[in-house]
Amino acid sequence: MVEEAANTPVQQAAYAKATSRDTVRSRSFTGKPARMLRNDWTEAWEEPDNPKPLGMPLQYMVSGMAVRATNKYPNESVDVAFNPIGQVVGQFTKVEKTATVIQRWVQEYLEATNRLDELNAAATA
Repeated sequence: MVEEAANTPVQQAAYAKATSRDTVRSRSFTGKPARMLRNDWTEAWEEPDNPKPLGMPLQYMVSGMAVRATNKYPNESVDVAFNPIGQVVGQFTKVEKTATVIQRWVQEYLEATNRLDELNAAATA
């Protein structure tokens, strides 16, 4: 996860500490099933006495203001924030600068191609 991402530092911290057990597929924000971090918002929409989410795009008419508030007031909306996350949840362990990630990828690429060159040379020797 990179510092320059569009999500807030609060979201990044939530992603970094989450595991796959912290997610739920919910229609509570968009009206379509989406994997997101479980929180008070998603739990409330699952309560049997509460209404079921509307279909897309109607549900976003209900939740859109909450999503905007999450972005504007991230520290105050942690328990109801829209935190969409894919199957990589649990693999984010830290927040880094994009340049650091790219430099690491380039270094790993160079190491991998050097190893392949060594293996090819040994196979043809």
